[in-house]
Amino acid sequence: MSTVVALNAGSANTITVTNSATWSPDIVSIAVNPANTGTPSSPQLVTMSDGQNQITYDLSTGLATFANGGQNKITGFYSQAYGGSTLYRSTSSSYTRTASSDANGETDITLTASDGSPTMIQHFIMSANHFTVQVELDGAGAGSNQMSPLLVNQAGAVDLGSYAYPRFLIVPYDNNAYYNFNAETSNGVSDTGYEVGAFYDNTSRNGLVIGSVTHDTWKTGIQFTGNANKLDLLWAYGGANSSADQLPHGSVSGARILSPVVMVGYYDDWRNGMEDFANTNAQYAPMLAWTGPAPMGWNSWGKIQNNLSAANATAVEDYFHTQLPNYKNNGVAYINLDNYWTNLSDSDLQSFVSHAHSQGQKAGIYWTPFIIWNWTDLTKAVDGAPNYTFGDIVMKYANGTPMGAVDSAWGADPTHPGTQQRIDYYIDKFKSIGFDYIKLDFLSHGALEGGSNNGVFFNTSVHSGTQAFSQAMERLHSDIGTSMLIDESIAPLFPYQYAHTRRVAGDTYGSIEDTKREMASASYGWWMAGRIYNWNDPDELLLEGTETPSGSSTAVPFTANENKSRVTSGAVAGFMLNGDDVTDAGAPPLVQRWLTNSSINGLAALGLNFRPVEGNTGTAPVNVLVAQQGNVYYVAVFNYDIANPLSTTIDLSRAGLNGSTAYSVTDLWTGTTSSATGSLPVNLGAAESTILKLQ
Repeated sequence: MSTVVALNAGSANTITVTNSATWSPDIVSIAVNPANTGTPSSPQLVTMSDGQNQITYDLSTGLATFANGGQNKITGFYSQAYGGSTLYRSTSSSYTRTASSDANGETDITLTASDGSPTMIQHFIMSANHFTVQVELDGAGAGSNQMSPLLVNQAGAVDLGSYAYPRFLIVPYDNNAYYNFNAETSNGVSDTGYEVGAFYDNTSRNGLVIGSVTHDTWKTGIQFTGNANKLDLLWAYGGANSSADQLPHGSVSGARILSPVVMVGYYDDWRNGMEDFANTNAQYAPMLAWTGPAPMGWNSWGKIQNNLSAANATAVEDYFHTQLPNYKNNGVAYINLDNYWTNLSDSDLQSFVSHAHSQGQKAGIYWTPFIIWNWTDLTKAVDGAPNYTFGDIVMKYANGTPMGAVDSAWGADPTHPGTQQRIDYYIDKFKSIGFDYIKLDFLSHGALEGGSNNGVFFNTSVHSGTQAFSQAMERLHSDIGTSMLIDESIAPLFPYQYAHTRRVAGDTYGSIEDTKREMASASYGWWMAGRIYNWNDPDELLLEGTETPSGSSTAVPFTANENKSRVTSGAVAGFMLNGDDVTDAGAPPLVQRWLTNSSINGLAALGLNFRPVEGNTGTAPVNVLVAQQGNVYYVAVFNYDIANPLSTTIDLSRAGLNGSTAYSVTDLWTGTTSSATGSLPVNLGAAESTILKLQ
C-alpha cells in the first residue's frame, strides 16, 4: 500500500518525513506534476527530520537546506555526477522529481529526465547526530569518474552561527608527507582534503563535519572556499586524485553507479563530530579488532636499519628480556624486524622467532606488498609467482610502459595474479616461520589510479585505485587471518578495516622536530584510535642519535628533554616501540633512564585516547591533550621549542574538567604531587613534556 500526493505548480505544498519508531512502513510518494518541466512559482517541499536535524528539500528546484536547532547550516546544496563527459545536476530543469520514504528511515529523491538522460537518485538517511547522503546514477553507459552527493556554491551558504575563530581541518590522503593534517584558517582560503573535513569555530568549538563513510571504490575529496567566517563552497565528491596518482580517477561503470556515502553533521563540539564520524564508519565496516595488548617493545628501523643481522637481532631479544624485563604491556614485549630482514637467512629468521617465543616475547616482520624498487630488473621472475616477471605486474600506462616511480619505486598492479601469488607466498612464509606481527609498508603504491578508462589494471572489472587496493588488502587480511597483528605504514587513511593499527607519521626518530611532526598527526587524528584503528602508531621511540639544529652545520646528540618527549609521545599513543641499538655502548644508559618509568609505561595498558584541547595550530601539533578514564584525567603537555622553556597555565574547564573541583595532581614522570582548582600551572624546559594525572 502507498500514498501518492500530487504537487501542482501553482501551490505551495509540504510533506514531512520524520525518522522515528512511529513512522509508517508504508511508502509515501510525492510527485511533481509530470507536465511541469519548468520552474514552478512556489516551492514544493519535503522535510526530513530527526531530533535537532532537519533537511528541507525543494522538489521544484532540486535544492536542499540542512538546519540544526532551527538554524540553517548549509543552504541550497545539491548533488551532481558525471556520466562520461556529461555533467548531470539534481537542479536541472529537465528532471521530474519524486520523493519516497521506506521503513528503514531512508528518503529517496528520484530524478527522471524527459530527454533520455540517466536517472539520478539521492538517498538521504537522518539521525539525531547527522545525516547521510548518496547519489546514484542509473543508465550511464559511459560510466562516471566523479560523483558528488553534496555540493553548495554560493556566498555564505555554510554558516556555523559562530564567528570568533573559524578553522577548517584538512585531512591527508595518507601519511607520506612531512606534515599531514592542517587545521588552517578558513577565511580567504580554498583547499582540498581527503575523505573527511571539519569546519568549526575554535572558540566555541561549534562545528560541521563532512566525510565519506564508505571506502570500497572512490577516493573522496572534501573541498572548501571560505570567506567572512562562512563557506562559499563546500564540495564532497568521489573521484579525487591523491598526490601520487599519475592518471585521472578511474571511471566506475555499471547499470547502477553509486557515489560514496557522505555523512554531514553539526555539533556543539567539532571534536565530538570527528568521533561520531569515526563511529559511523565503523557501522559500515567494523574496526579490525585485536584482543591482545597494545604493542610495546622494539623495532630495528630506528638505529640499526640496514646493519640488521642475526647476531644483533638476537642480542636485542636478550637485552630486552634480561635488562628491561618490565618494558612490557600486560607481560608482552614485541621484538620486530623491519626492512633489511632479508640480511637474515630463512633459518636465521626461524631461530629469531623461536628464541623470542622461548623468552615469552612476540616477533615481528616487515614487508612491502605493492612496491617494485626502480633498480629491480623487470625481467626477473616474481618471488612466489615464477610464471610472471616484475615487468608483467608493474602498473602501466595504456601504452604498456611502466608508470613513473613514486618514492623511487614503481607500484605493482594489485589485481594482477602475479602480485596476488606473491602476496600468498610471503604471507605463507611469515606464518610458517611463526611471526606474530607484520608491518606492511608503502601501501599507497597499491592504490594508484589505473582504472578501466585507461585499460591498465589486469582485472578490467576493477575501475579505480581504491577498488583495487581494497580487494588486495582484503586478500592480505584473509591470508594473515588472526595469526599476526597488522600494522600499516605509508598507507591511505581509508579503508581501515584490514589492519589493526596505522602509523601516523613515518620515519620519526628522536629529535623534538620528529616528535613535533608525529604529534601534529596524533593531535588531529586522535579520533581514529579505538574507533577505526585500535591505536595510532607513533613510530619508533629512538633515544640515541643526533640532529643538526636550524642554522647550524654541526650535529648534536638529542637532549634529555628530547628523549623524554619522544617517550611521552609514545605513552600518549599507548603504543611504544623503542628503536635503539642496545648492542652498542651509547644506548643502554638511555633506555634504562627513559624506558623504566612504570607510571609512564603503564599508560599503554589503560587504552587511553588523548584529545586535543585546541584546534587552531595549522600544521603544528597541539601542546595540551587530555584523556579521561572515569573520574581520573590525564593531561599531556608538550613544549616543542628546542631553545626556550615554556610557562603556561591550563584552564581546566576548557580542558574538559570541572573548573570548580579541587584536583590532586601527580606528575607521572617525577612522582611529585600538587593540587589545582580551576587552572593548572605548568613549567617545562626547552623541548620538554610531561603527563599529569588529576583526580
